[in-house]
Amino acid sequence: MEIRPISISVKHSLGRRLSAGFLLAIAGLLGGLSAAPMATAATYYVDQNHPQANDENAGTEQQPWKTMYRAMEAELQPGDTVLVKEGVYEAVGGEWNRPALNPATSGAPGKPITFQAVPRHGAKLDTKGGGSAIGSRLRDYIVIDGFEIETSSALGAVIFGDVGQQVKGVVMQNMKIHGMRGSGFDNTDGIRVERASEAVLRNNLIFDIKNEAGTTNAAGVKIYYSDNVVVENNEIHDVTAGIKDKEAGVDVEIRRNYIHDCLVGMELNNQNSTTTRGYHFYQNIVRDCQSGFISSTQASAGMHDVYIYNNLFYGYSEAGVGGSEHGTNRRIWNNIFYRTGDVRNDIVTPQDPPQELTLIDYNLYSPEPTVTLGLYKTNRRFTDLAAWQASGLGFDQHSKVADPLFANAAAGDFKPTETSPVRGAGRIDGDPNGEAVNMGPYISGTETIGLTDGAQAAAPSAPVMLQAG
Repeated sequence: MEIRPISISVKHSLGRRLSAGFLLAIAGLLGGLSAAPMATAATYYVDQNHPQANDENAGTEQQPWKTMYRAMEAELQPGDTVLVKEGVYEAVGGEWNRPALNPATSGAPGKPITFQAVPRHGAKLDTKGGGSAIGSRLRDYIVIDGFEIETSSALGAVIFGDVGQQVKGVVMQNMKIHGMRGSGFDNTDGIRVERASEAVLRNNLIFDIKNEAGTTNAAGVKIYYSDNVVVENNEIHDVTAGIKDKEAGVDVEIRRNYIHDCLVGMELNNQNSTTTRGYHFYQNIVRDCQSGFISSTQASAGMHDVYIYNNLFYGYSEAGVGGSEHGTNRRIWNNIFYRTGDVRNDIVTPQDPPQELTLIDYNLYSPEPTVTLGLYKTNRRFTDLAAWQASGLGFDQHSKVADPLFANAAAGDFKPTETSPVRGAGRIDGDPNGEAVNMGPYISGTETIGLTDGAQAAAPSAPVMLQAG
């Protein structure tokens, strides 16, 4: 393990850069001298409880830094790791778009700079009620791993770029984030991603996020103006909205999350003459939320190619899946819609005829579905599968009404039993000629939906079962 001497600030690093340039110049003049090899990745330590802890130290395990501020000010190099030992660390001074703990330097593709709490959730960040605690503002290829944030401020962790400058390749994983409170209708978020590309939010536990007005501007995860984002294997509960993409999301994957006890599991919006396109929501469990997946778009904003498949919507009372007024090419297949009480709609759209809907098929409903077209306009309503199939629209022709026979729903085990009617009843891409697969989130039966035992910082895997748009 290597510990490199590093400087605290850009000002202090100038001498190091000039010295390196000077040495290379001398080497060139002398001839025959080769440049020094690139330094290998180094590991540094923050441990406030260590008797020798001091921010003037070199950051070794025996001589660790004392504060997270010191680690964030350090000019780390691509591939470096900072391990943060157990303790409560101050994270004061953050703003809505700039975390209190923001790295001084960027990593590189395949060589992120990593800040990791050891053990997981052992390092707690205290904002003292101020702004966001930790994240990345205009720092690329950063991994934030395993911290706990409990704060009454409106933001927990953030990934932020700027107009014309997307922040790239930031991973936020294994976090425990809770307690955010916002005033009025204000944005109040566990993790906020804005103007980012290739961000990954993975294996985070996020809960207890609310604003005073009780609106979906309070969300476990909120996304703005971002592309190629993956949100996977998180557990989000006791929030107003589980995940909300508020504007201009492009090529976003929301998969294998467990979202429960909320107002809305997933909300997809668009506004301000922007475009949302290529949204994939699959293999998620949304349980005991008023609505599973809802969306809306302004007339001047586009929402295209939204794919909702192999999910379980369980115990909703308002809507399973809601459409948008101005969207196109929404496809809904291989889902389980399960409820025990009355519901306004299993599927609803303000459009009639529903130009937005290009595919609805291979879904299982329990009990009979209720579908409304032209909400608040024509209010054309179908209250059972047979009537919906006979509508002339061609939807849900291979769908069924049945008890899905979960392994143990009361205990939260929604895997299909051996005799479940969801087994082999779905089709890849919702295509009658496609390969037979299970309906619902357990395509193979071995998936982990929600939190996993661990997660590594890696590029997201390619999505499965996509319908080409």
